[in-house]
Amino acid sequence: NLLANADFEESDTSMWTIASDTSCVGIRKETTNTRSGSYCLHFWDDKAFSYTAEQTVTLDAGTYRAGTYLQGGDAGDDAVFQFYAVVGGETKSVDTGVSSWQNWSEAIIDEIVVEEDDTPVTIGVYVDANAGAWGAWDDFYLYHNSEVEQEIDSW
Repeated sequence: NLLANADFEESDTSMWTIASDTSCVGIRKETTNTRSGSYCLHFWDDKAFSYTAEQTVTLDAGTYRAGTYLQGGDAGDDAVFQFYAVVGGETKSVDTGVSSWQNWSEAIIDEIVVEEDDTPVTIGVYVDANAGAWGAWDDFYLYHNSEVEQEIDSW
């Protein structure tokens, strides 16, 4: 995995930048809301909220695959849950959502193309939700496609 502390288990979380209009989101020990381990990026508020959480890494030229997992509920029909990758000013994104506790959905972005070595890539999530929405993100990942192919071949 090319992301640092992608499962939030390490005490150093400085590689993650979290920006929010409220105190609705944070890396927390939430063992009942994790996909693995003891920590996750947990969110909830009693008023409408929005936030981003992202990490920027420098990558060699190549093609990459990124993903993450999300679970939660009470978000309503107009909530926005988006997973994104930004490369060279271009954004690729995929919408996802929450349905219930521990019902994890996987958001995947394939074919993240990095054309020059040492290119910064930002992987992140954006949420805009109504009061009472809750949930957690966990187990982010970013792999070079050759590593994904090797893993698939080993299955």
